[in-house]
Amino acid sequence: MKEASPISHLSEDDTAAVYKFYSRPNVPVTLETESSVWVHHVRLGLEMQKAMKPLGLQCIVTAPDIKADNPYDSLEAFLIAKALGASGQ
Repeated sequence: MKEASPISHLSEDDTAAVYKFYSRPNVPVTLETESSVWVHHVRLGLEMQKAMKPLGLQCIVTAPDIKADNPYDSLEAFLIAKALGASGQ
């Protein structure tokens, strides 16, 4: 699992920004939680954000119960800005 996680592959020479959009809130996961919930859980986005920040990399995480520091109105606006070369910061 560690080898498959993008967090394991971050390095100081990375330049890409990440926008993680989650439709489910950040809720606890238990043994009874369906695999589709824990595999795509907002916690991965939050951990990725925490790992990227010291590297100076932008990672925006959005979920129903998370108010992101987000300079973009939507995922589409983020993608368009990045395609046009805008940093957003």
